[in-house]
Amino acid sequence: MKISEILVNSLKYPIDNEEDITNPIILFGIPVVGVVIFVIFMGIAGLFGAGDAASGVLAIGMIVMYLFYLVFYLLYPGYMLSVIDEGINQSNIIPAMNIGKNIVNTIKLAILGFIYFIIPIILGIIVLLVSGTLGSVLSSFAANPSPLSLISSLGIGGLIVLAIFALFELLYTVAVLRLAAFDSLGAALSVGEVWADLKDIGIVKIVLLYAAVITITGFAAIGSLALFLVFPLIGLFIIMLVVGPVLSLFGAYAFGLLYSDMA
Repeated sequence: MKISEILVNSLKYPIDNEEDITNPIILFGIPVVGVVIFVIFMGIAGLFGAGDAASGVLAIGMIVMYLFYLVFYLLYPGYMLSVIDEGINQSNIIPAMNIGKNIVNTIKLAILGFIYFIIPIILGIIVLLVSGTLGSVLSSFAANPSPLSLISSLGIGGLIVLAIFALFELLYTVAVLRLAAFDSLGAALSVGEVWADLKDIGIVKIVLLYAAVITITGFAAIGSLALFLVFPLIGLFIIMLVVGPVLSLFGAYAFGLLYSDMA
């Protein structure tokens, strides 16, 4: 499937399923509820004025809010894996929430991410130490903690490390797609099969899809920010309950379609 077809079909996916989009809206509503509760606790704390009582109420409100965010982050990655699976099957169905399955899939993704990125982290540290780049990076960043100073101090060793991480990011992406397709950590951890799929899909094609998805979501984010600046409260709810679900479905489904030719 061509990149243009993937993007068009992925943009249609949430739009053509206005009724079924309730599920991801509920998911994104979890942190919204947490924020609302925190605002309520802020109002209660204001009644106490300054002091330990007000601080205690704020602390409780913050803990409750973080708990809601924790629930969201336990469910979100696993749910998006289900969306990827729908894309792989070229299904037009937005999956229902399955709390147990979503949490299990989130844990699987965490394990997968740890295994795939522990290797480049170790290799990166070795390369930076051997090339002497690590000391230069740390001293430069300490003197001027900015992205430009960090990039300028990388040198050859740093560029090698970036290349290693880019390669493993591509491998991890395909591993996630295999996890969604086969519902098996074993299939996702089979590096030989992952590498074969990566070559069959094409590194250029994956990079182009990444660039396209990031560009589209970036423009949508800028537009959402403008809405938020003009209408702060309404804009916040629209971003979290409409823009967030739509963009998440779009991105996950796009990568599912990318792998659909392999399935």
